[in-house]
Amino acid sequence: ITCFGYCNEHTGSTIPRHWIILDSASSPGIFCEKELVRDISGSSQILKVLSRGGINEIDQECTLPGYPSRVWFDPSGVANIIGLRNVIRHFKVTYDSHGDNCFHVWKNDGILMTFTPWIGGLWYYDTKAQRAFSFVSTVQDSKKNYTPRGVKQAELARRLQDILMRP
Repeated sequence: ITCFGYCNEHTGSTIPRHWIILDSASSPGIFCEKELVRDISGSSQILKVLSRGGINEIDQECTLPGYPSRVWFDPSGVANIIGLRNVIRHFKVTYDSHGDNCFHVWKNDGILMTFTPWIGGLWYYDTKAQRAFSFVSTVQDSKKNYTPRGVKQAELARRLQDILMRP
C-alpha cells in the first residue's frame, strides 16, 4: 500500500498532514507539514529516528507557534508528532477514560486543545477543524500581553539567539 502520510497497517488509513498526533511513545516533536511551523533552519545536531522504514536522519528544526520548545522538521516525514512527555512539561494535560476518551491540553492562554482518539490507537488534533484552538496564535495576540519595552527586549533576545545559532 502506498500512502501519503503515515499508513496504519491495520486499517490501510493514512494520517492527514494537517493533523497533529499526540504520542506517548515519543519525546521529540517531529513535524512534516510546513504550513504548521515557522522559522525552519538547520540544526547543529542530527536526530536519528528508527522506524519500520529504517533509520531517518533529521537535521532541521523549527518553531511550532504557541509551543515553547523547538521541534524537528522533516518534510519527508509521515506525520506531525508531538511527544506527550514534552507537552506535559509545558501545559496542563487531562484525560478521562470514562468520559469523552480524549486528551485535553490546557494552554497557558486559556485555550483548550482536544486530541481525539483515532483508529489504530492514536490521538489526533485536527488543525483544520479546530483552527481557532491550535497551538498557532498570532504574534499580535501575543504582544498584547506585554509592554512595548518588553516586546522590544524579546525581539532583541530572539535576534541574539539567531546570531548565536541558538546555543
